[in-house]
Amino acid sequence: MKYLDVEPYQRFSSYLSCSREGQSLQCQLESYSCKNAGSDRKKYSAFAKENGHSPAELQALSPPNEHGVSMSFASGSYPRGSICSEDLQITDRKTIYYLMSTLNSSFPDYDFTEANSQQFSRVQNVASVLNVVNTQLRESIGEEYAHLQTALWAAIDQEIKLDDCEIYSYSYVDENDPFGETGVMWSFNYLFYNKGLKRITMFYCRASSMVALEDAYMTMGSADQSHLTPQSSFTMPMTTSSIQNNQNMVFDDWED
Repeated sequence: MKYLDVEPYQRFSSYLSCSREGQSLQCQLESYSCKNAGSDRKKYSAFAKENGHSPAELQALSPPNEHGVSMSFASGSYPRGSICSEDLQITDRKTIYYLMSTLNSSFPDYDFTEANSQQFSRVQNVASVLNVVNTQLRESIGEEYAHLQTALWAAIDQEIKLDDCEIYSYSYVDENDPFGETGVMWSFNYLFYNKGLKRITMFYCRASSMVALEDAYMTMGSADQSHLTPQSSFTMPMTTSSIQNNQNMVFDDWED
């Protein structure tokens, strides 16, 4: 999967990642091309022939998460997603390959190669995603998010054409996973797959306990951290007041 440098995605990822009320919120928007080249072509070729399976072979998906948000030790009430229909519970192996490859590219410290189709679910429509994301981020960030959400979804739509996408979500299995590791209080993730553009946008957020993050950072101490990726390194996110100070910049940049 080739990472695509989308400047608005970088800006929104930075502005939405913040700390508030004991939570560290990490939000990330990334775009990837599904066009196989070089080593990716060899990997896909091996996958396509694996155990005599075909890329077009249909596989079962997991039913959609009712809430859209994966909870850890936190609890709460979240909007219900759309009711699942039978045609949303299957997809082809080729799509599963692209979803796994996107996760591997986004989280290089983790291995999703063995993830199976039932760790993915398909979302019925864009409206249910907007409902979950907007509700959760307003609750976590506050009214600052309300001033950003229109420009956020406009940027996503410009990059991936939301109405032309199949939308998937990944469900974590255990704590050896970026969405289930120790300290993560809640998370959501969506993969917007536009087959016509051969492109996937991944949008995920995870809220971690600030205490857990600080403890983990202190535990690392003076150990060599040169091997850590940006996703696995501890960095203190900006505060919500920083987001408010940058709102004008967001809209100015977007209008340009």
